[in-house]
Amino acid sequence: SDKQQEQQSYEDLLGKLNDGIKSLESGELTLDQSIALYKQCMEMIAKCNEFLDKAEIVISDISNPS
Repeated sequence: SDKQQEQQSYEDLLGKLNDGIKSLESGELTLDQSIALYKQCMEMIAKCNEFLDKAEIVISDISNPS
């Protein structure tokens, strides 16, 4: 699952994260389902932040060439 998540794009992760949030907000999940989905969402947020950190480095390198 980790390897599959690494191959996902930022946009894919963001879409899945939005779906997860909608499911959590729906109130239709059991407590156990909510906890599991919350954990998955937190992992997706961390991965999205990694994508953004990498993008920031690339943009910084472009903006400030050595």
